[in-house]
Amino acid sequence: MPRYNIAKTAALPEVFTPNTLYLVKRDSGFDFYVSDNDGVGVRPINAEPDVDPGASTFSYNADALSRVNFENGDSKVFTYIDDLLMSVTSATSSGVIVTSFEYDTDGVLVGISKA
Repeated sequence: MPRYNIAKTAALPEVFTPNTLYLVKRDSGFDFYVSDNDGVGVRPINAEPDVDPGASTFSYNADALSRVNFENGDSKVFTYIDDLLMSVTSATSSGVIVTSFEYDTDGVLVGISKA
């Protein structure tokens, strides 16, 4: 099962690395994107335009990103099952958003939903 790489970049690359969480710098903040198993494409997770990832705290569990605490008090928690990213729970002063990921039987990302 895949582990997710973390890449902090100024822009999305033209060629994607499989199973990568991209933190793409945008103005004074950044956007999250996740690539599929084959590196064919990426899907946006969400945007945090007012948060600087350089001032954030990243926590890992067994080499997998498990939590990001932002300097403004917001946070994201990453949940995995069998090394597949299953959800990202974003907590802000505005509320909580859960982004869920769906995979086929081969572990290929087939859908993303938000609640």
